[in-house]
Amino acid sequence: MLRAAKINGKTLSDHEFRNFELSPDQEKTEEERPVQKRSNSDAFKRILKSKILLARLINCAFCWITNSFVYIGLSLSAVSVGGDKYTNFILVALVEIPAYAVTPFFSDRFGRRLSLCVSLLIAGVCCVAFAFIPEDYTTGKLILFLAGKFAITIAFTVVYVFTAELFPTELRHSMLGACSMVGRIGSIIAPQTPLLAEIYKALPFFLFGGISVASGLLILLIPETLNQKLPDTVEEAERLGKQQNT
Repeated sequence: MLRAAKINGKTLSDHEFRNFELSPDQEKTEEERPVQKRSNSDAFKRILKSKILLARLINCAFCWITNSFVYIGLSLSAVSVGGDKYTNFILVALVEIPAYAVTPFFSDRFGRRLSLCVSLLIAGVCCVAFAFIPEDYTTGKLILFLAGKFAITIAFTVVYVFTAELFPTELRHSMLGACSMVGRIGSIIAPQTPLLAEIYKALPFFLFGGISVASGLLILLIPETLNQKLPDTVEEAERLGKQQNT
């Protein structure tokens, strides 16, 4: 601190320096603070015991699986759209840029829940519609494919913020990490979807569309978090939806 003050041309008094000293409670090790450890453990147990938060956690985990499954699945399927596969792959990558740009506008204007729901539904409808377009209509297939990738990119961006705002402060990062970890199931399954095309060519896109629509509708069961105070405790997280109705 003295070196930093010297570089910045500042002088620290003894009183100011004492502000940097740890209090006796802060100097304790983790083993000497069983109360704090118990509080985090109790909070996690209360989430598992709470029907509201447990259902919310399962719903969020399923949404994460859907997002990673569809997002990666569409990225890998870009070369099978028709036309020049290199151009298609570049376009599928570039379409993410405007998607990231408009996500803050939609999530702050219309809310996290509605943005996530609508984007998942659009992605699902585009995937299903893509399966019904004849092979000769390469331009139409490409436009629908890009629209689906655009929508699922928005959904994948919103779900990070939405998940973090749904759980109490003491376990916010833990719940976000748990959902992200479970969501990697979708990442693992997605590379296998091209194999389904050997059974029926449009089957992967029916799968993408069906799971997207299902997840989009299930998201409506979760309360909106826009302009809501972030919950600090499990009890406040349980009242999150009720606060909006009062």
